[in-house]
Amino acid sequence: MGELLKLQNIGKVVEEQLNEVGIFTEEELKEIGSKEAWIRIRQIDDSACIHRLMGLEGAVQGIKKSLLSEEKKADLREFYKLNNATAVKELRNHLDEVHTTELGIDRIKKNLDLDVDDVVEWCKNRIMSSEAVITRQGKNWYIDVDECILTVNAYSYTIITGHKR
Repeated sequence: MGELLKLQNIGKVVEEQLNEVGIFTEEELKEIGSKEAWIRIRQIDDSACIHRLMGLEGAVQGIKKSLLSEEKKADLREFYKLNNATAVKELRNHLDEVHTTELGIDRIKKNLDLDVDDVVEWCKNRIMSSEAVITRQGKNWYIDVDECILTVNAYSYTIITGHKR
């Protein structure tokens, strides 16, 4: 067990990634900062998401990521958006291909308590929102916006589901 594993929000995988990018101690992590550490991790793991970034910041501050101030969370979301711009552009460039199935419509309406006629258009509007935090992890896009998370298949552009955050 390494030193970093003792920090809040740092599990074995993240510790291994930090070590792989040259960060071995709490002092090194604090000196480098969560943003730079996340950028380094992102270079070896393109699935590094906003939650990993917030977890790193929590580790730097010595608190659970859920206890970060709203101001810090907003700062990290903005940083993430700027550094995830290519992914966002890719999904938005294929917006006309975004669709779902009848079961998908029912599932999304139920999970999000929606009362709208056009669920796909509602989802597209969320994808285009300037407030949306869009990440790609493996075969799916995740759109975190307006207290909900939408899941879109990255290959077929099918909206799989939506759920409340």
